[in-house]
Amino acid sequence: MGGRMWLIYGLMSNELEWSDHMSKILYACTTCGNCGENCKLLTRKLGPEFAVDIIELARAEAFKNGFCSEKAINFGKHTAKEHNPYLEKHEDRLSWLPDDFKNPEDPEIGYFVGCTSSYREKELAKNTFEVLKKIGVKFAIFREEWCCGSPLLRTGQRETAITQAQHNIELFKNKNIKTIVTSCAGCYRTIKEDYSRIFYNEISEDKLPFEVLHISEYI
Repeated sequence: MGGRMWLIYGLMSNELEWSDHMSKILYACTTCGNCGENCKLLTRKLGPEFAVDIIELARAEAFKNGFCSEKAINFGKHTAKEHNPYLEKHEDRLSWLPDDFKNPEDPEIGYFVGCTSSYREKELAKNTFEVLKKIGVKFAIFREEWCCGSPLLRTGQRETAITQAQHNIELFKNKNIKTIVTSCAGCYRTIKEDYSRIFYNEISEDKLPFEVLHISEYI
């Protein structure tokens, strides 16, 4: 991680110039956060997420300077239009949901399905749906749900990610949802951590107006 940090410092201070080689080094990082967990400086002084934040902010600069993979750019454009990175239609987002399901008037929670569960891992969405039904909780699922923004944030496409986040935050607020439950680890991390720690500071000075729980925590 030390080498990447020096590289980022050089790029931000204009001592180095952006190039394909430089950007590939930044995108090669898995952003697993292990360096933050094991480095005493990062853990004690700056927090374990500091290194990941710096890498992702540097990727945002790389994107602004025209250095991002064509594949990432393509799914970013599609997400801006259809609100998912899988090149699918937004109208098909809840194709797995039973036709007779209706949201209750006063839901206790909102189930945020996510793109992967909606389009690829539909069994996860179906199973979570059945669990919520069996425990008897009043829950809502919204067709207006957009991508949480995680794939965009991880690839430096910050502006589009913030647009997706703004929409979801306003959706939950307008529906008066106080608790969001998700079965997707990526959505969970993005909504719980990134929305409040990164996105929401650029949207409002208030805290997130809802609690975020993984389905395993909720049950």
